[in-house]
Amino acid sequence: MWLNRQVQWGLVLIIALVSAISKLKYNGLILDFDYGIYQPDGSHYTYRTLTFLGVDSNAAAERVVNWYQIHGIKNNIFDANFLTPENAVTWGVTAPRILYSILSVPFVFLLGIPGMMVTPVLSFILLVSCVFRISEIYKKQWIGFLLVGVLCTSPTVLRWMIANITDSLLAGLFGVVALILISKISQRAWFLSVFALIALTSLTRFCLPIWLAIAGVLWINRNRSGALGVFIVSMGLAVPTLLLMPTSAVLPADSEVQGFSKLVLLIISFFKVGFFEVAQLAALDRTLLITIIVAIVFAIKFPREETSRYFLAVLLAVWLIGAINGTVGVNFRYQLPVLVFACMVILSNLNLVSTRLKEFRT
Repeated sequence: MWLNRQVQWGLVLIIALVSAISKLKYNGLILDFDYGIYQPDGSHYTYRTLTFLGVDSNAAAERVVNWYQIHGIKNNIFDANFLTPENAVTWGVTAPRILYSILSVPFVFLLGIPGMMVTPVLSFILLVSCVFRISEIYKKQWIGFLLVGVLCTSPTVLRWMIANITDSLLAGLFGVVALILISKISQRAWFLSVFALIALTSLTRFCLPIWLAIAGVLWINRNRSGALGVFIVSMGLAVPTLLLMPTSAVLPADSEVQGFSKLVLLIISFFKVGFFEVAQLAALDRTLLITIIVAIVFAIKFPREETSRYFLAVLLAVWLIGAINGTVGVNFRYQLPVLVFACMVILSNLNLVSTRLKEFRT
């Protein structure tokens, strides 16, 4: 590329920052879809951050309720008791997700509740930076710029990445995971980095299926020690979430169903969620959908490539997470961690595509 590396990175960071600021300034209710930056789920993390700052539990709940009455877009009116530990169902789901609130403490201390937006913005920049760094590794910076443009203009990505919820932090952290998986570092550094990321992501949001998928790919790639390490550590760190998780956490809309019937409903949910996610992207975000489709085609065309295996495995894992929740039409929210793997499989397989095209022409 004719641009030097400093200029390239400067452009990437400027594009990401402009996109984030635009979302912070222009957001709200669009066609009955909530594109607000203060999402209903975010009330729990805001409440937890205030309590970490030493605010009395009841006072913290009231502050959050009052804030959402003014700044919330959809479902912005709720009772303060909805946020406290006494609400066992909700608390059981959110209690293990402490990292976002911990990271937000200094920003909320300085800025008040708007400080909850700092970590999501930084997470978005981290995700974009990881994608561009991967493009550097594969020497495809122009394609990296294109993929950065897709992420920074996607209404779906901006909807969930620039909001006071844990999804953006999880996607940013998995951007680092993807980098570690393809980087040539010592075994000791690899294990330390991966185990640290398992801990961080486990304290952000339920992501056990993703780590099990990665462990499966490591096993297939004959990295048995890495696979066993990821499996054991991720299972161990998921224990608090699994113990606190209420029985209604799996298909909450069908909480009264149990046993084999629940399994059947989960299988149905798996296909239903897949259909609605694709249909919603086709209606709202065709560029992102095309990017995902291209990644799937590349991965299927070159299944022996390590990046293809990671992408397909993570895609199935995030699809499963969406199916477990069972809510349809959430606009790719639970699938955000797969974005960096989709970009990675495109960047890593471009040379193979070029080679195949040349062979076809000759």
